[in-house]
Amino acid sequence: ILGIVSILISVGLAAALYVMVLSFGGDPGPQIPIAVLSDVQAVDGRKVTFISVSEEVPWSDVTLLLNDNVNSASWHPVSSDLTGAVFTQEDYGSDTLGSLAVSLTVTDLAGNGVVDGGDYFVLTPSPSFSAATAYTVTVMWEPSGGNMGQTTFSG
Repeated sequence: ILGIVSILISVGLAAALYVMVLSFGGDPGPQIPIAVLSDVQAVDGRKVTFISVSEEVPWSDVTLLLNDNVNSASWHPVSSDLTGAVFTQEDYGSDTLGSLAVSLTVTDLAGNGVVDGGDYFVLTPSPSFSAATAYTVTVMWEPSGGNMGQTTFSG
């Protein structure tokens, strides 16, 4: 009888351990889409282009951040603003980044309200970006707050 009790206790402990391991792992949640970005000098600032995006992401699920390692500015595009005709463009105004006022203009080439490869945004500072400062642009995915992609440039 001692052998049977020992087996039952072992099976019970194994089942409890299995349940604990499964509950610790849990559901990892949705995977963060990946965006590949490029940036180039624009006439009055910096143009950041989405080279590719791993899945459809509505503009409303994205926050665009600009950081200079001390300060940050952010904008939250809205899908309905960027839906309509081909080459839909929207100005999202300016935010303060230290001593700079930086404005954001977003262009959705397909006008579908979704971030696609080829879509871009332009950051226009007043006064100019400093050549001595490294600026980081980060595309955040709002459902998780995760980083979809980023690029760094100097003024």
